[in-house]
Amino acid sequence: MNQITNLSQLKVDLTDYFDAVCLAKNDLDWTLYTLHEIKEKVKALKEEAAKHGMHEAYFHSLEQFTGILEYTMTLRSGYWEDEEMRIQKQLDGNGE
Repeated sequence: MNQITNLSQLKVDLTDYFDAVCLAKNDLDWTLYTLHEIKEKVKALKEEAAKHGMHEAYFHSLEQFTGILEYTMTLRSGYWEDEEMRIQKQLDGNGE
C-alpha cells in the first residue's frame, strides 16, 4: 500500500468524488426535510399550548435554533448542489 507523504501526490478519482458529493447533498436534503418537519411539529405544539394558556415565548428559543440550523444547512446544500453540477459537467466533458 502506497502511503501519501505529500498532499501534492494525492489524486482523487473524479467519479468517486462525484459519488461523495451526491451522498453529502442527499444527507443534507434529508436533514432539511427533518428540520422542516420539526418546525411544523413545533408550530402545532405551540398552537395547542396556546389553547391551554401557555405563552408562545416558551417556544422562541427552539424556533430560533431550528431556523438558524435550517438556514445553515440550506447554505451547505446549495454549495453541494453547485459542486454536484460542476463535477457532472466535468464528467460529461470527459465522456464519463
